[in-house]
Amino acid sequence: MPLFTVSQLDQYGIISDKPAHTLPPNAFSSGANVKFTGGAARKVQGFKAVLGTLSTAPNFLRYMYDQLCYCGTDAVHTVKDGTHYTITRTTSGADMVYDGGMTDYDNTKPWWTLGTGWSINTGTDKAQCNGSQTTASSLSQNVNIKEGRSYAVSFTISGYSAGTLTPKVGGIAGTVRSANGTFNETITATSITNTLLALEANADFVGDVTAISCAQTQSAYNGTANLGWNGDALGGVGYLNNGVDAPQMWNPLSQTTRLANLSHWPAGTTIRSLRFFKAFLIGIFPTKGGIAFPQVVKWSHPAEPSQVPETWDVGDASKLAGETVIDETGSALVEGMPLRDQFIVYKDDQIWSLTYVGPPYVWKVAPVIKSVGLLATNCVAMVEGQHYCMSRDDLYMFDGHNANSLLTGRNRAWLEQQIDPDNGQRAFVSVNRTEREVWFCFPERSASWCSLALTYNYAHNTWGIRDLPNVSSMSEV
Repeated sequence: MPLFTVSQLDQYGIISDKPAHTLPPNAFSSGANVKFTGGAARKVQGFKAVLGTLSTAPNFLRYMYDQLCYCGTDAVHTVKDGTHYTITRTTSGADMVYDGGMTDYDNTKPWWTLGTGWSINTGTDKAQCNGSQTTASSLSQNVNIKEGRSYAVSFTISGYSAGTLTPKVGGIAGTVRSANGTFNETITATSITNTLLALEANADFVGDVTAISCAQTQSAYNGTANLGWNGDALGGVGYLNNGVDAPQMWNPLSQTTRLANLSHWPAGTTIRSLRFFKAFLIGIFPTKGGIAFPQVVKWSHPAEPSQVPETWDVGDASKLAGETVIDETGSALVEGMPLRDQFIVYKDDQIWSLTYVGPPYVWKVAPVIKSVGLLATNCVAMVEGQHYCMSRDDLYMFDGHNANSLLTGRNRAWLEQQIDPDNGQRAFVSVNRTEREVWFCFPERSASWCSLALTYNYAHNTWGIRDLPNVSSMSEV
């Protein structure tokens, strides 16, 4: 058999979607744990522990200035100079009740569920029970009660004339009340039957209720593996968000500073993704009073350096805080990230842009691409002024105007066959700038966490495939 020399092995890398006999001699039809650079195919290096014993199992990593922050479902820690520090908040959780003062009632978006006999009087800012109920009847809101946690509950009764009112968290009853006054107590949610905060009137109760609040007394977080964390640093302040608790601020960014609930954040509201652009914090996909708003983008008033935004109040005409709806197809917002002079908002099937125009409109909102979106939070990374993105069925590069597929004719069919359909939302995109690579990390079929990565060398336009040890996040250091 004749021998011949194959050169320029870094020209194509791995191309899995075409029959092997149709590929150029210097292309590879399959491979693993290999990269293509310097004209050659090279074995990649392995992994080793560098941070010692972690204090919590991380599902998010972020390097903020001189510290590596890692977040678990219920705790957050940081590493500086090889030492691990706990920065989990020391205070209790934020108020979980939206519109506890009954000032924003909207029967088209009923964050308050009204049982028989209950109504909300928008003129007096009170919930009223008129005694027409014949059995126990509740005023309730879904506040995501967690089993085993304790909650500080407060409410005010006025206009009382008969019967009893009992607070419940997750179905666990507190103290029965039968008088006017402001009442405060702590209820532990053992063996919960629901995730509601409820004020249960008996068959005879007549009275008004307002100033309702409920906050977790523990400092632990309530994160989930699927939502994970997101965040970054802006103006010397760190921000972290898990989509379940109120966003967290880290101010100042020091290993001796604990996280705290973000000041001025609206009560009873959570956000799927929290990002920044210019001096604004921008939230993607809020939930208020247990009701999701998957097409809403929310932004703060601009923050001063080393300060958090002073307001998120959309009703304050003297400030720039506001929100807008991006809803053309009914699809959900997924993520957002700055790109030069625009803030790019990714839906699961479209790409939109926000361009700052100043008051009174603040932002010009416009569609950019209506044929591709994003798979999940943290599935976009910026490299050299361009976004590298993972969608439901492709990997692509977005330059602010065009989304160019990186996989078509190369490894697109392979990716569709490999990614796990149930845990795909745990995928993420990371960057290895030293090697000039973008890593598209995902769980392969039957895997719970990311076990494979398609690695794209953006200097040589070549693909590699790399095994991962079931990771949940990566961070540049």
